[in-house]
Amino acid sequence: MSWSDIVDPYSEFQSGLSDPWQTLRFLRPLDSYMDIWELSEIFETFDIPRAFAIESVHHVAHSFGTQSHRDGSFCAWFHFLCKNIDVNFSGTSPRIENRVRLTSTSPKLFRNGNWSRKSGSEIKDLPQADFSWLRSGFFLKVEPVDRGKGITLICFGATPHVRKSLEMWIESKQWDSIHETPLSLLDLVVEGMFREVDTTIWKMGHVFGPMETSILQAASAGFPALEQEVEFIGLHNCLKHTIYLTESVDACLALIDRIKSFAQTTVIDPRGTSSPLLASLSHWRTLFTSTSLRLSSLHRRVENLTGLCFNLVTQQDSMILRHESQTMRQDATAMKVLASITVLFLPTMALASILGSQLFVTTLNNEDDKTSDLEVRATPLFNVLWMFSIPMTILVIMLAAAWSWYSHANYPKTSAQMKERLENAQTALPCWVLILKNAFELLYARATRGGS
Repeated sequence: MSWSDIVDPYSEFQSGLSDPWQTLRFLRPLDSYMDIWELSEIFETFDIPRAFAIESVHHVAHSFGTQSHRDGSFCAWFHFLCKNIDVNFSGTSPRIENRVRLTSTSPKLFRNGNWSRKSGSEIKDLPQADFSWLRSGFFLKVEPVDRGKGITLICFGATPHVRKSLEMWIESKQWDSIHETPLSLLDLVVEGMFREVDTTIWKMGHVFGPMETSILQAASAGFPALEQEVEFIGLHNCLKHTIYLTESVDACLALIDRIKSFAQTTVIDPRGTSSPLLASLSHWRTLFTSTSLRLSSLHRRVENLTGLCFNLVTQQDSMILRHESQTMRQDATAMKVLASITVLFLPTMALASILGSQLFVTTLNNEDDKTSDLEVRATPLFNVLWMFSIPMTILVIMLAAAWSWYSHANYPKTSAQMKERLENAQTALPCWVLILKNAFELLYARATRGGS
């Protein structure tokens, strides 16, 4: 989408023209105080309040302000902010297409309908992402007819549907109704805003419908197909778009209520011809309510589908964990079998090790040529073995018991103690790192002394 600059020179802009619609002008959106300074002459001529400029620069989602003067003139203004969605229908399924290139540094600038940044690396496009917005500001000034100035509507960044609504009114040449009820111009703007919001929500529905169908079909086919079809980032962006659109619809409903309240409390229609305006505003409010209901249904569908995907992924993860736990139980069973075999042969192996060592000496006594006796005698080392092994066994058992008691005594009892222990474990260096660090520091110190 692109916004047009001022088409006519300012001299033509301020010239008194006979037809009321010729005072209708479309200007670009106000993005900074520099833009306001460039249009300062228009702001001074039409006495546009400072509050309007502040709201424009801060990109407010909803506003409605009025000012009345002693000479009978008054002005009203408001702003419109809506999420823009550009959809590409050329592929197998509609997809949101991001036509805005964002970078990771410097603030965003909006110039002639294009978002840009000064410098920095370009951010990679995300699925179903669109970073563009529709921003508009409208200022209506009504002055007494005897002063020869009449009604002026200035549109800053009018969206295509708002332009179309105003152009259709211009072609109809029903200008007398505007003289009787000047706020009918705002009613035309509300009509364009409704078409803009409603069209955007329908685009969102066209994008999400095929996504929902493909994910449900993949879910019925099994997890491998689901893993290929699901775009969690795309689902998140769809949910984010619906949240932004909900904000826009709520802002429009609040705006209509404010315009109706202002039309009812302001004495601008002594003949009572404002009833059609109030009826029209009430009608647009019902249409916005209908759109809000459709949007809330779409929002719940996106939430349900996102929850379904996460639940299926969680289910698949639990199945994997269960399979791994079964594998671990099988491994534990195999280790028990090996341990049982080891325990079965452990006495024999211990006896063979002792008898095959130097703890026992075997001698063969030959009394005669026909008979001989095999004599096994224990060496002095046999007693030494038990003298050292028994105390060492007792010492190891005591050390193991002491370590077990120390571990249970220092185990965290509360969540705060557990958090502190985890933080200390992350900051503490392993022992081997400390040993290497001390060794390198010692070598560096020796090398420094040797060089000096």
